[in-house]
Amino acid sequence: MHKQLKKMVKRYFVDGSTLYRKGFNGEPLRCLGKTESHQVMQEIHAGGCGEHQGIKRLHRQLLSFEYYWPTMKRDAHDFVKKCHTCQIHANLSHKSPTLLQDMRTPWPFHTWGLDLIGTIHPPFDDYIWILTATEYFTKWVEAIPLRKATGAAVSNFIREYIVCRFGIPYKMVTDNGTPFVNKQVSSTLSG
Repeated sequence: MHKQLKKMVKRYFVDGSTLYRKGFNGEPLRCLGKTESHQVMQEIHAGGCGEHQGIKRLHRQLLSFEYYWPTMKRDAHDFVKKCHTCQIHANLSHKSPTLLQDMRTPWPFHTWGLDLIGTIHPPFDDYIWILTATEYFTKWVEAIPLRKATGAAVSNFIREYIVCRFGIPYKMVTDNGTPFVNKQVSSTLSG
């Protein structure tokens, strides 16, 4: 314990009434108290030294301006984490929480996406649903209004508006809602 204290004391010296610590390269770093350190951090973080820099950059800036206090790294971390502006403009992760599905299609009218929109309020002429089909390559959209969202209505829509006009699609994507999961739709798609 006595040897560690002697080793630590060698790093510090007093010039006039100011305490200094020797830096890595032997440069004198002025030691600051709690209030003074907070004020210096605030000036460097929000000032002309590179406004609202991150934790590592703030710590390096403090050292480059030749300041030191024992908890400088932790204080810089806490200071940046409490800075409202830094939190608003922080680097946000844009990664999807789940794996993304590749939706590329090799040719037009290869893949269609079916969706049922509704119920629509107020209903127009007793139509309360809209059945849409979007072709993924060209973004072509087919849509019809429906009074009832049934498997028969979906099956007729697929036959009349997709198969008869564009041919049999290679793939159809749905959310597996009740109108899309029934025997009539399955037989229309397979045959």
